[in-house]
Formats: sequence, C-alpha cells, structure tokens
Amino acid sequence: MSLKILSVFDSKRATAWLASSLAEHQLIQVGTIMSAMQVLQKDKIDVTLVQLHLKNESLFDLLRSIRRNDYYRSMSFICCDTSDASSANHIPLIQAEFVEKSCLLCGATKVLPTDKFYSEDLENEILETLVKPGSLSGT
Repeated sequence: MSLKILSVFDSKRATAWLASSLAEHQLIQVGTIMSAMQVLQKDKIDVTLVQLHLKNESLFDLLRSIRRNDYYRSMSFICCDTSDASSANHIPLIQAEFVEKSCLLCGATKVLPTDKFYSEDLENEILETLVKPGSLSGT
C-alpha cells in the first residue's frame, strides 16, 4: 500500500531519515506550515507527519487548520519528536507528557517519541494510524 505522505520538518536529519525510511511511499516534504497548507489545498494526502518542535512555527496552527476542514478532518496527523536526548533542546519527561496530551487533545492521531520516529518500525507506526479502531482516520 503506497501512501501520499506530507511531512513538515525543518530538521535536515529528520527529512533525510524520512526520505530513506519511506522511500516506497509518495513523500512530499516541506519546511513550513504555509507550504503545507498550499499542498493540502491542491492534493489529497493520506497522512501528515509534523516535527513536534519546529524552530519558528507551531504545529498547533497547522493541526487546528486541518481539523477545521471537513475534507481533512479524518486524515492521520502524526506529531514526531525529533529531538536528540543529549541536546539542550531535549524536553524533560513531564513536559513531554504535557506536549503529547496537548497534541492529542487538539486532534493529532498519534505522537511519536524520538526513539519510535528514528526506528525501523516508522512505517508500521504510520500504518497503524490508518487501521487502528477509534483513530480519527480508522478505516
């Protein structure tokens, strides 16, 4: 099953990882929310992956816009933590739990921690959101 996947990442490491790990899918990579909105206006997307901590933007703006749109209300939306545990940007556990709950309450289908994002199971994590009973995009 080949999916049309929109990714919104400003991390070069993450975009390279996505390109290699999701090579059999149609991957549309953009670096800003404005670019993502332009893609969503033109194309039918199966899944949107968004970097949890964009440098200059908030993924919540994109998530709110998508969930207000009837056409994309049920699309899988996955927030991905790409932070390095050894970096200064690493988030303490309690804050990470708060961010995850906030994403889910705003309509994200799933939140992937760094270890699941950078794993060989990334594709399975994405596919699970398409068939998981009770998910926004469960079919």
